[in-house]
Amino acid sequence: MDRERVPLDWALSQNNLGLALASLGQRESGTEKLVDAVAAYREALKEQTRERVPLDWARTQSNLGIALRA
Repeated sequence: MDRERVPLDWALSQNNLGLALASLGQRESGTEKLVDAVAAYREALKEQTRERVPLDWARTQSNLGIALRA
């Protein structure tokens, strides 16, 4: 997916990647997958700004919080 051409689709993919990584991270020992999930969510939030797509921004912020708490 091309971030330059379709930034919101790319951000959605990053959010979905974060969900998958967080799920794996909660099942595995160590924190590597959770750290990767946090990075994916933070990348998504660079395109999913509060002003641009407030509901997607809120959803990704929530996912980020859950990953950070885990």
